[in-house]
Amino acid sequence: MREFARIMIKYGFSGSIRALRLGKSVPGIRSLLSRRGSAEVPDGLSKWELLRLALEELGPTFVKLGQLLSTRSDILPEELLTQFSRLQDSVQPVEWPRIREALHAELGNEITNVFARIDEYPTGSASIAQVHRGVLVTGEEVAVKIQRPGIPGTIEIDLDIMDQVARLAERHLPIVRHFHPSDLMKEFRKHILQELDFGRERRNMERFRANHAKRYGIYVPETYAEYCTHRLIVMEFVDGVKLSALDSEGFHKKLPDCDPSVIARRGADLTLEQILIHGFFHADPHPGNIMILPGNVLCFLDFGMMGELRETERNQMAAAVLGIAQQDGRRVADALVRLSNQNRTVQYDTLVDEVQVLVQDYLDRPLKDLDIGELFADLVRLVTTHGIHVPASLLMVVKALLTTEGVGVRIYPEFTLQPALRAVARKLMIEQLRPNRMAKLGSATMMEYLQLLRDLPGDTGDVLRQLRAGRLVIGFRMRGLEPLRRTLDNISYRLIFGIVLAALMISSALIIQAKIPPLWNGIPLIGVVGFVIAGVLSLSFLVSLISHVFRRDR
Repeated sequence: MREFARIMIKYGFSGSIRALRLGKSVPGIRSLLSRRGSAEVPDGLSKWELLRLALEELGPTFVKLGQLLSTRSDILPEELLTQFSRLQDSVQPVEWPRIREALHAELGNEITNVFARIDEYPTGSASIAQVHRGVLVTGEEVAVKIQRPGIPGTIEIDLDIMDQVARLAERHLPIVRHFHPSDLMKEFRKHILQELDFGRERRNMERFRANHAKRYGIYVPETYAEYCTHRLIVMEFVDGVKLSALDSEGFHKKLPDCDPSVIARRGADLTLEQILIHGFFHADPHPGNIMILPGNVLCFLDFGMMGELRETERNQMAAAVLGIAQQDGRRVADALVRLSNQNRTVQYDTLVDEVQVLVQDYLDRPLKDLDIGELFADLVRLVTTHGIHVPASLLMVVKALLTTEGVGVRIYPEFTLQPALRAVARKLMIEQLRPNRMAKLGSATMMEYLQLLRDLPGDTGDVLRQLRAGRLVIGFRMRGLEPLRRTLDNISYRLIFGIVLAALMISSALIIQAKIPPLWNGIPLIGVVGFVIAGVLSLSFLVSLISHVFRRDR
């Protein structure tokens, strides 16, 4: 916690540390607050740039948190989202002796019995794992992804720090209480612990490959299950060029046989197909996770962060896409409201009008200026202003679309998602009208109605029996009246307090006037005590009233 506070203070966030009151609970932080920020911090940076630099210095777990929060366009300002999307997840590699020891522990065997050769220096190093190139004793060339030694313990400590900071923020910072930091931390903890499970990542790879087995233009490396554990993945080595090493100018130099326009369009088609057809998609398709192979083939890497849509969510996403393609704002608004599992809002017609204007504005732009990913991000921001909760799955979809669009423009500046969107919209319409799908939906609906008819006599009998016995109770729950109830309670308490105070003062005055003993210098003591109590109560009431008015004005 002291190290966390030191880095945050270094980058100019001492006010936040004071607001969290860390100095009261953690020894040594008060002395840190008395110092000034480090001269190492560059001048002229915005507070959001400084926050990004602070997260990068805090380490891999905080970088992962920032990357996850970069999807939360519903609660964070656009400038902060931009900075979080630039967070770099690269660290110094672990020395070979420690990696060799970790491989031995995971394989339960000498590595020379598994690998004929393995490079000591990694081909890639990230916060959770690093990758080494090797050759199995059976001759296959492989990539060995091994978890960094000690990383689970480091992440657990960082998560404990984040949990404590989230609880303090909810307690002391009203401005962030609305965002439920503790709930965000639960979501992040679940996400990063899933990333630590390499067995889950291997299953993701197998499922992804099965979904696209008949699709041309995509390649997923095979894994060697007999050597894989929850901290180790041994997969086929793929020799290609990462998109992170390419741009529109250098593309033809490094891949003379590939066409950037074909790759950009193919990537868009694949992303939309993953989301809307399969409902299982790569949630982090940044340039470092995509490799280009000969023949304009895309090879996806790193399946730790995957998004999944239930069938109902996929249907609503499809409805939203069709609504955008047909410029039907009401259809888009309906789909977004249903995705949130909420009924229509009070301002539903206003929401429809605003969605219609937004969709129309985007689709009226020239093709080269059309950003479909940005359109979805603006739709998310719009519905949240109407008090509609946006599910995490939709936010991951928005991030995947924005990343895909950015990658496409990087290698082919004239790229836009709109043609791919229209193509997948046509595919969705055909998919929804397929006879076997219609038959499946019809049979499912028929079974639900049959179950309803089967349960109806028993349920009706239960209601009638309770009605005859006088035990049928109908309850109503009025929403939105709690603030009014609290206000009425406060008024009642103050009125009663005032009446009691007035009665005490009048009775004390009467006692003094009647000179009821015991007396002190001719003054009744009971009356004096009554006036003293009344004075103390009046003063406390006045202080309470002034503080209430002050809080309300703030």
